[in-house]
Amino acid sequence: GTQLADNAAASEMARLLFPGAFVTPNIPEAEFFLQQKLSSFKASHEMAFNFLMKYKCHGVLLKGGHAPASDECSDYFAEIKNGQQVEVTEGIYPRVPGISCHGTGCALSTAFACYLVMGLSPEMAARNAQALVATMISQTRQAGFSGENAPLLGWFLQTKKSKKR
Repeated sequence: GTQLADNAAASEMARLLFPGAFVTPNIPEAEFFLQQKLSSFKASHEMAFNFLMKYKCHGVLLKGGHAPASDECSDYFAEIKNGQQVEVTEGIYPRVPGISCHGTGCALSTAFACYLVMGLSPEMAARNAQALVATMISQTRQAGFSGENAPLLGWFLQTKKSKKR
């Protein structure tokens, strides 16, 4: 959540690192790098597309948990297919009431990278990563955590429980 470099350094890192890469910004990060505010929840689709085009990324997985509160959370995956056609897909998951987990962006990025390494297509890697994080949030709530900045421990706690059996 805290900016780790000044604006000039962050812009230079983006210029050097984003082209040709898979990038997984959340909405505040995308707003910073695009220098535009998200005008509405529905504009997330356009934001993912704009990020992809501006930085010539191979793909962008825009994490939508910071969007204005609603009953759903939408993440968008934008990628260039066949060298020119841009495709943006949406992953929609129910927002778990009463909890705001810390670490979901890191978990999403890590899961996405792992699924890519396992050989899944970028779109399937994005979908599986989104589903995994949604499950982790739900399990964290089921484990009794609530409120702001709850630890994203649901998956770990579930795994630990199942090993005791």
